[in-house]
Amino acid sequence: MSKPAARPNKPKSTDVIVPVILRRSRGEAEAQWKETTEAECIRHTEESGYWKSGTVLAMLAEGLTVSTPWADYKAKGESINA
Repeated sequence: MSKPAARPNKPKSTDVIVPVILRRSRGEAEAQWKETTEAECIRHTEESGYWKSGTVLAMLAEGLTVSTPWADYKAKGESINA
């Protein structure tokens, strides 16, 4: 019997490069998207327990918006008017 084909490894958060991360506070009437650091994004999403460790940067690189009760995060490049 032959072995099944190996599955490609899913990229880990540390393998993903997200050039610029934007943050928008929630609860403010006219909150604007502002640049933030990767460290701040990880601290407020993964390290605070809202997202599983190692997932947020990969999601941002795929063009997704990551939300917490206090802020939204996304990679710069998609429409910032959404």
